Amino acid sequence: MSLINVKMALEQMMEDESLTDELTSEPAMTLLDWGQLRLRQLADKAPDPLTFHAQFKQLRFLMKSINRFTGQRHDMDIDEQREYVRKILDSARLLGFESPYGQVADYLERQQSLDEDGNVRALLALVDTGSTNLGDPPTPTTPTNPFLT
Repeated sequence: MSLINVKMALEQMMEDESLTDELTSEPAMTLLDWGQLRLRQLADKAPDPLTFHAQFKQLRFLMKSINRFTGQRHDMDIDEQREYVRKILDSARLLGFESPYGQVADYLERQQSLDEDGNVRALLALVDTGSTNLGDPPTPTTPTNPFLT
């Protein structure tokens, strides 16, 4: 880990407007806080800087996808929403999350009544735990990927 510059990566994350440009302040901070936690986990477990860089790039893509979906979901029909959420879960799986596709329909039904922050929290819960329980914010969990644990 000594060659991985976590501080620089965190600064990049905080300065990257494309991670939160579709969101208002509260959901943007929810997403950034989650991303910072995941970034630190990646840095702690990455075997080398190249692996870390690739995983950091994937994490940013996942965050951008959550941002875009949250901001644009009301302009999508249900099939577009389903496809977009499946792409979010595909991206999460590349980082080692066991995000279940079987929960997509339940999530899509519930997300229609959520505000931005509720939706971000619901997506993060789906990614982190596979839960569609939208009552509580996702708690930091330990993904099964050894790079994130």
